Amino acid sequence: MARSLIDRISNAPSENYAYQDNGCGHGCKKSLECPFEKCILDITNSEQIDIREQRNTLIRSTWMEEKCNIDQIASKFKLSRRTIHRILAKKDNSNS
Repeated sequence: MARSLIDRISNAPSENYAYQDNGCGHGCKKSLECPFEKCILDITNSEQIDIREQRNTLIRSTWMEEKCNIDQIASKFKLSRRTIHRILAKKDNSNS
């Protein structure tokens, strides 16, 4: 059964409630001290896709030009070996 608006308001924390600021969990411990120009949680889906594709392009060029192995690339980009394999496989499939 849905709670009524009055129940929700009466059970809501007061204005003087001390909220914990744990940050976004993606590099900042407190939201007001975030090192990012724009919080990761505020980035739109389309922006996230663009950022990820730029990263993937850089991973592919590192693979091709620097001749790094999977472990080196995974360590450099702080990703799992499996993620690197997926990125490289996706590039191969898009050319077919």
